[in-house]
Amino acid sequence: MSLAADTPISTPAMKGAWLVRAIAVVLALAMLLYGVVAIDTGVVNYKGAGNAEVAAKRIEMQRAAEAGDNSGSVAEHSGIGFDFLRKHSSPQYSFGKEGLSEPAIHYATMPKFNGITLSIHNALGGVCMLFGALQFWPAFRRRFPLWHRAFGGLYILAAQSAMIAAMIYLSRTAVVDIYDHLTFYVGLWGLAVGV
Repeated sequence: MSLAADTPISTPAMKGAWLVRAIAVVLALAMLLYGVVAIDTGVVNYKGAGNAEVAAKRIEMQRAAEAGDNSGSVAEHSGIGFDFLRKHSSPQYSFGKEGLSEPAIHYATMPKFNGITLSIHNALGGVCMLFGALQFWPAFRRRFPLWHRAFGGLYILAAQSAMIAAMIYLSRTAVVDIYDHLTFYVGLWGLAVGV
């Protein structure tokens, strides 16, 4: 006969810890996915920066979406994020005038240097999203300290470089030509200087 009291195998605190861990894993995976989409969008917009042909294709995609056409491969000049949305929602949401295509058209019609600078900013932001979650994962930090430091250094370098690219873009672009004008312009400067 044991003098120890019977203890339940699973306590409410243990269940709560697993719930918090599960939420953290889901959020980390969402950050990773968003990072991949941001990098892809940066690369796609880099290729199409200041390119009248790409702008015409994106405008044509917008017209087709407004007509309800959901056919064709558009990933080459829109990215995997838009292509996923086109397949799993309505074409109007992905490429319509009231949808998400307006920024893509804006990238292709802006001056080439500005488009390239902003595309680099997007891709570096995606790198931050990819490696950001790993900085807050204690088990990764304990097991792989060298990798943790390397990813942290890459994160810091990418974040600072992305903000420098944002400042270059903002200093070269008139407020009228910024996507959402003055409010967005002031907010972007606040973020760029703050980081």
